[in-house]
Amino acid sequence: MFDEKKSLKFREKRVDQVIEGIKDYKDSNMSVMDVLGYADNILAEQIEELEKDFVEVNSDSADERIDDVTDAKELKRFSEILKKYKEKMAIKLRNLEEKKTYIKKKIESSFQNYRQLKYRIHSIVIHEGKSPNGGHYYSFIYDPKNEIWRKYNDSTITEVTEQEVMKTSFGGEGTACAYCLFYVQEDCEVVEFNTSSLVKFKQLMNEDVVKYVENENSKFNTEYQHFNTNATQLIYDDYLLKMNSVSFESAKF
Repeated sequence: MFDEKKSLKFREKRVDQVIEGIKDYKDSNMSVMDVLGYADNILAEQIEELEKDFVEVNSDSADERIDDVTDAKELKRFSEILKKYKEKMAIKLRNLEEKKTYIKKKIESSFQNYRQLKYRIHSIVIHEGKSPNGGHYYSFIYDPKNEIWRKYNDSTITEVTEQEVMKTSFGGEGTACAYCLFYVQEDCEVVEFNTSSLVKFKQLMNEDVVKYVENENSKFNTEYQHFNTNATQLIYDDYLLKMNSVSFESAKF
């Protein structure tokens, strides 16, 4: 459904571009039909001048009169071509306008069957920081079974009130505000999260997304282990330093 709507949107944009090109030819503020009509008017004037000269100027040589007649005939043929092309462009414009109307109606009716469905907010990703280029992210997730909200902030999970969730989301807590909202169908089935549901969910995901998530999780675990090892070493080194300092001070007395 989403792919179809995306395709329709693309077609609508393309049709708009073609219509705009016809209505405003080469940014001239004139339509293609106006340009063709203007050119045809110039031809009509030239034809009239040639025919007028042929009738009024008797001093022309025979060759000159023949040339005038030939030029007039050629211009008339060209004028007919312009008129036909102008009619074709007018028909094309009407067809494009009708096509645009059809696509627009198609887009509006794309989710017609889903408009009776009710959705509720399920989770909110919060961005905390003064710049979109940096900061801290955490989430609020609603538990429909227990009818409570929880705050997921790195490894810390706490229960929060709906009032706190809404206040933070609307920017009422320092530099924090809602960054991304997730909705679920109101009467959808609540599935308990466990190993089997995780496997089922994984099967529904795009293969590239699964690989990306697994790769990111692996990198996180590596960094986490590295951090724990370094942190333990730092604590141990600091402890030894303090102990040596105490021993040195004691030896002085």
